[in-house]
Amino acid sequence: GAKPVTVDVVLMGYGLFTVSPLMEAWARTYTLSIGRGIYIDLEAQSMDTLTYTLLNRDIKFAVLAEPFNSDVLNSDAGKDILMIPAFAHGMSIAYNVAELNPLLNGMQPPVAALNMTSQILADIYMGVITRWNHADIVDANPEFQDLLPNESIMVMVYSSPVYYTELFIDGITKLGISYNSIPVSQHTNWTQIDPTRTVAVGLTNAISVMQNTPYSIGYINHMVVATQGDGIVQEALVINKQGNAVGPSP
Repeated sequence: GAKPVTVDVVLMGYGLFTVSPLMEAWARTYTLSIGRGIYIDLEAQSMDTLTYTLLNRDIKFAVLAEPFNSDVLNSDAGKDILMIPAFAHGMSIAYNVAELNPLLNGMQPPVAALNMTSQILADIYMGVITRWNHADIVDANPEFQDLLPNESIMVMVYSSPVYYTELFIDGITKLGISYNSIPVSQHTNWTQIDPTRTVAVGLTNAISVMQNTPYSIGYINHMVVATQGDGIVQEALVINKQGNAVGPSP
């Protein structure tokens, strides 16, 4: 049988919900292969809990999805904290449209992913494009022109400030769209969208809510969609400045 692992030291740390599954796998591998008696106990927590416990020295380390800003690191509580870049992950433009899903309507794979442009995404979140068969979406996806439904786009919004919103706005802006009319802040709540077409989510339940909300669209961690989407939530391609349709990188 397997050789038992002797544990001499336990390192307690917290990881953000969205990254802790990956880090837990790394921790297990470390303990079983090269740990030399060191066991890493990583517990998934919210960003608020993680920040509070780390700054109060209640834990030895934490795995964040974004670094602390300079104000935190220059404060008395944060001045001794060392930030080490470990990995990067992509963010998906995710959607749940049964008419475009081969698993749900009998289409034969491979089926092309839905194409989005920065302008389309901006208009969806500005409340300008409201239906899946809008002319601009059809123009970007001529192969789907007979499949795109005349259904309202249910827009996923985060119920509390999250860094994904800031990343989403920044990414779309870099693709050439001005967001001067939208508060470029992680506190954006997309109040310009008709509230009957918004779906409030949190970091931990975004994928499950999208799975149960037909005709929804949102921006989610790529790894979460890839591992928990169950084929119901799909990932769109975004047309970049070079005119190439690209998806998120792992």
